[in-house]
Amino acid sequence: MIECNYAFTSPQLAVIEYHPFNDWDQSNYVGASLQSMYDLAKEKGYELIHLMREGPNIFFVDK
Repeated sequence: MIECNYAFTSPQLAVIEYHPFNDWDQSNYVGASLQSMYDLAKEKGYELIHLMREGPNIFFVDK
């Protein structure tokens, strides 16, 4: 299970660059889009099995 940011609509690719001193500013400018998470998971050998209708969680299993 991992969270994605639904503010970035599919099939938009979006990944917010990590910085250790970033602080959440209460905006939607966080995380990564569903498509970006899906592509990364496929690259690492995982298959998407479930998207939550409400909430940011997406679920993958090892291929």
